[in-house]
Amino acid sequence: MRIQVTGDCPSARAVRTGLAAEGFAVTRWFPSYEIQIEATSGAIPEVDGVDSELERQVVNCIAGIANTDILLRRQGEVRSDQKIRILIPQDEAKAALVEQAIIKGFALATTSRPNRRSTWFAR
Repeated sequence: MRIQVTGDCPSARAVRTGLAAEGFAVTRWFPSYEIQIEATSGAIPEVDGVDSELERQVVNCIAGIANTDILLRRQGEVRSDQKIRILIPQDEAKAALVEQAIIKGFALATTSRPNRRSTWFAR
């Protein structure tokens, strides 16, 4: 699976490194998914995306791991279920937790689930 992580803040670099360590192909060419990461001066993370499995998993992981509130932006610039934009606070401790949550959420959202038909045919 090819993933593009855009952004030049330290959190974007950390997420790129973490996703590559998890075995994902982090690239700029022909990505299947795109994660746009930016730093914000706000106190809580902000997520811009559409209602999709990727957004649900990332938001749930941020809420669980970072134990923080999250601001969801529904009328933002993201209009695809394969793209997500995340604004991360500049607090280093909170940013590290959010980075871990993004990596875990992305891994959970993109794991292949067994198809019901394959278990039926396996009998």
